[in-house]
Amino acid sequence: MPQIGKSVGRTNEITTVSKIKPGLTLPLRAFLDVSAGQLLHKVLENVETIHYACWVIVPMNGADYLVFISNYTGGFEKYIDDFTSVLTLALGLELIWSNCEGWPGTRSVEVLKAFIRSTTTAADLYYSAYPDATVRDVLKGLRAVTTVTELFELA
Repeated sequence: MPQIGKSVGRTNEITTVSKIKPGLTLPLRAFLDVSAGQLLHKVLENVETIHYACWVIVPMNGADYLVFISNYTGGFEKYIDDFTSVLTLALGLELIWSNCEGWPGTRSVEVLKAFIRSTTTAADLYYSAYPDATVRDVLKGLRAVTTVTELFELA
């Protein structure tokens, strides 16, 4: 399958726009609020392909839309597979996107990928500060800085 969204080096972007079902904006906003967001943070930090993920509710023309923006390393297929292979992340996706029209669920990864492709719009401009760094590379670099800093503090 072809890549969707723009790519720079090893990083990719994805932006999806899904119409929220009438009457479900407030419950969705409540779920995305800080308390549920903390749980999602814990789950997302263990997915090595994700550099950045953001959900935004946008009111437009009398309807509300859920906009999802993410930067990731690797191909689209692996990225979406990662979303569905982690049970707690798949559950989070269900709780978020089940509020949107056309959401097929996460039971069939191929149907899910088709939904994501149909709601995706490519960025007109995509910039990546570290286009060749994976999430693992960034974490290694941060650990190295911490180690060196601690060594100098001990000296």
